[in-house]
Amino acid sequence: MVGEQSPSKISSKWPGWNLVIGIEVHAQLKTRQKLFSNSLATEDNFVPTNERVSLFDAAFPGTLPIINPTCVSLAARTALALRADIQSRSSFDRKHYFYGDLPVGYQITQNYAPFAKDGYLELVKSQKRIRIKQIQLEQDTAKSLHVGDKIQHDLNRVGMPLLEIVSHPDLSSPEEAGEYVRTLQAVLRSVAASDGMMEAGSFRCDVNVSIHRNGEPLGTRTELKNLNSVKAVVLAIDAEARRQLEILTSTELSGEERKIQQQTLTFDESTLQTRPLRTKEGVDDYRYMPDPNLLLLVVEQDTLNKLKEDMTSQGMAGPETATGEIYFGWDGIRHRLKHILGLPIAGRSEEKKHSDIERGIEVLMTVDAGRTVGWDGDTEPGAVSFFEQTVKHQSPPEPSGDLTKPRDPRIVLNWIIHDLLGQLTKRDETFAQNPISPEQLAEIIDAVEAKRITVTAGKTLIRHLLDTSRKSSAPLDPHIESSKFPLSIPQLIDTLGLAKSSSKADLDQWCQQVIDQNPELVDKVKIGKTNTIMALVGNVMKLSKGSADAVQAKALLERKILDDILDK
Repeated sequence: MVGEQSPSKISSKWPGWNLVIGIEVHAQLKTRQKLFSNSLATEDNFVPTNERVSLFDAAFPGTLPIINPTCVSLAARTALALRADIQSRSSFDRKHYFYGDLPVGYQITQNYAPFAKDGYLELVKSQKRIRIKQIQLEQDTAKSLHVGDKIQHDLNRVGMPLLEIVSHPDLSSPEEAGEYVRTLQAVLRSVAASDGMMEAGSFRCDVNVSIHRNGEPLGTRTELKNLNSVKAVVLAIDAEARRQLEILTSTELSGEERKIQQQTLTFDESTLQTRPLRTKEGVDDYRYMPDPNLLLLVVEQDTLNKLKEDMTSQGMAGPETATGEIYFGWDGIRHRLKHILGLPIAGRSEEKKHSDIERGIEVLMTVDAGRTVGWDGDTEPGAVSFFEQTVKHQSPPEPSGDLTKPRDPRIVLNWIIHDLLGQLTKRDETFAQNPISPEQLAEIIDAVEAKRITVTAGKTLIRHLLDTSRKSSAPLDPHIESSKFPLSIPQLIDTLGLAKSSSKADLDQWCQQVIDQNPELVDKVKIGKTNTIMALVGNVMKLSKGSADAVQAKALLERKILDDILDK
């Protein structure tokens, strides 16, 4: 586990000054219906304006809110993933303000008794814990559209379910803030609560920034709004910190001019500067009052226990720790991977041999951090699920009749990270486009481990499966018709002639042919450029379609070249 929350640190960018950052995130929950009405949810740019609007959304008199239980379930998933205390009783309040994006004149939120409190988010790279103050459900507002000198409002977004996640001001650099936002996006996706897409408006950040001298009281904070990417969050915080520092250290300003004003600002990416939207003279008075049309939101312990069971069955939980705790969501998945791979669950291993495995875990989780989120908590299988299924798959018995040995998770991880993901990256394809099944990869790995095929042949099979799944791509062997697929892995091995050759005569013939066809490489080996031998080995593997033993091929090539030198 990452260490406890640490105090603000002095930034190397601004020696002697402390940067203090807090972030309020509004994440749109991925539910089919809105928070308080039965209107279908909308995805921007796909639905005509003002089409998915109920009478309640449009604030017709006499209409009443009815809470969507799926929203409560997804909020609870998120709270569990953030280690927050879900309140057994929470309530809804009206936040009053007058603007066209709220037809009824107030927003239903949870100000006095939020859904969950006192959670935290672990930042792996920064090795820091960021405290979560509270998590609350609230309804979204209409989308404002500026047409010429007019402002129009699309009510499709009114009433969409939002989860507001408020951090404590524990962040102390733009980079930490960026990591916090990316990790929170991954957490929400890991429990299928939100797609976390900033560019689509389903994940919005309000960032509070202040700076003060080391040892002095906190400075006046400003608020940054309308940040539509993680990059914008990082750049905006950096720009605002520099702006505040210039004011506080200016020798040309004096009195009130040398003080930071409490403002709401936006960030101009073209100039890399922040500019004010409005100045605050005090705390906004939203005249909060309990909503009389909504009862207390009650979450029973039995309901939570059932939710935890469901999350565990859907792969959203980790194993029980030594202290009897179970982590859910992003941290739970990381714990489960460590457990499968034989690493200590808590903290990072100090052993150097474990560093590659931990990097592999982060690669799998990074792949899943960008996966698609389904409606109402449905999950799409990702890289982590693929890894686990590959480890668990029971391959057919060996030709001898013996059952295959248990698959080494570390070997599976290596094949997925370096070979499967490597090939997908070369093809500029995402993991969601991967046509290879866990069962196919498991059988390839088993064939390599049983020494029925070489590692090179295994890699050839992966490329072949990727290529033959594309109608526009020809198989590696042009004599094999695509119509014959799909074949089983054993059938492919036989059809492609990839079975490991034990014939010394074949190996001798391949090595001699490579030597005869590559005199320049052979001459380099003879003058002492011993690394060149691997190029010759590669040619042998290519000639044999991967069926030759690379170690034996290297030894035979070296012996043949040495014999040639001695003969002369």
